[in-house]
Amino acid sequence: MTGMRGRRVAETVKHHLTQAFVRELGDRRFENVVITEVAVPEDLGTAWVSVRLLVGDDDERQRKAALKLLGHVASRLRRSLAPKLGLKRVPELRFAYDTGLDHSRRVDEILREIAAEGAAVEAAPTGTEPAADTLPTGTEPAEPEQSLAEADGTTPGSHSSDQEH
Repeated sequence: MTGMRGRRVAETVKHHLTQAFVRELGDRRFENVVITEVAVPEDLGTAWVSVRLLVGDDDERQRKAALKLLGHVASRLRRSLAPKLGLKRVPELRFAYDTGLDHSRRVDEILREIAAEGAAVEAAPTGTEPAADTLPTGTEPAEPEQSLAEADGTTPGSHSSDQEH
């Protein structure tokens, strides 16, 4: 769990990296990179930096290219962090793509599908057989099936011994 010191360092790292993307690096490829979160554990050994792209967010190749580019400049960014943090040991920077928004979009999509299915079920008729008064005009109800006795050729009240005589 991150303590007060870790949160303070994380906020400083986030602020500095945001400024570094715009001013210090001078690379236009960083203009579309947004830092969503920085997490620094209590030992302050590593700063986990979550990023997203403003443009090309749906393209997996652009995501990977951005992470690769950030990996290449990580040591340079880390060196520029040293005077800002005032720590004996500056945290190592690790970059990861923030998929939180993707997951929330997928959850919203699933919830909309469930709501649509629920509305379709509520709109469907509840009974499987129509009532007699709702039959289409000119349609008669089906004849009841013959009883087992009628199928034997016997009528109710007569016995099979009566037929043998």
